[in-house]
Amino acid sequence: MRQRSRRDNELAAKVASTLGSLSAPGPKRSLWNGAYEQLMGAGFALAMADRCGAWDRSTKDYHHKVRQRLTTVLPPLFSQASAGLPIFAVPPSDSALVVWVAGFFFNATAQRLVFCAERLLHTTAIATCVCGAKGESVSGRAAADVAKAARKRVRHAVDGNEGKFESLAALAKQFEGHGSQEWREDEPLRMLRWDVNHRKHAAGTPRHRGGAHSRTPTSWSGASSHDQMRVLSEAFLQVRDAYRECTEWHPNATEEHLSSEGELP
Repeated sequence: MRQRSRRDNELAAKVASTLGSLSAPGPKRSLWNGAYEQLMGAGFALAMADRCGAWDRSTKDYHHKVRQRLTTVLPPLFSQASAGLPIFAVPPSDSALVVWVAGFFFNATAQRLVFCAERLLHTTAIATCVCGAKGESVSGRAAADVAKAARKRVRHAVDGNEGKFESLAALAKQFEGHGSQEWREDEPLRMLRWDVNHRKHAAGTPRHRGGAHSRTPTSWSGASSHDQMRVLSEAFLQVRDAYRECTEWHPNATEEHLSSEGELP
């Protein structure tokens, strides 16, 4: 088991504190409601992944030790719930269930972070600016189209001293082109985009290009669970900061602030 560093513990603490401090949008029909729900869901899933041992999760011989045992280890959870006991009130003890549950929450975090980041970019791009300027036109539904429109809106807002968008601009850069599993800790969302889309569209599982516990990973699928959890935590904080930038820029944005060509992402 790899010992967690001080930085790892600080990341986990920041995730936990965010769940208790991140303010919900004010207006009932705020344009930021969807992003807020996705971000809070990602934070909850990440905290649960941490609690269930995702930092040291081993997928060695996963098919036989975990996948083929799911029909045995999952039904007791339903019995626990029907008895009025909260599922995962304490971390599961069965080794197969521990590995599966940690992975379940890990993947739930990655998916929600990708969805939230793209939603923030899209909403920022198409919303009427606080200065009254109409929202940008998004030429297509591809992530690169959304990122391009968001970058244009960010430049407009920054030039007008209407807000700071360092974290949102960093997200936009990571949504240019396709996602990639090339190991880039400075661009965690680019790797998460690859992982989420691969799980959505590809047949089979990612082929590991590096050792499962390589000291210097070269790819997302070849990194250790520890390294992946660290990057996932960094990605959460980056998306959290982008959300704060957006809501500080336009705290009262509602559906009335959508341009005629815009629609809620």
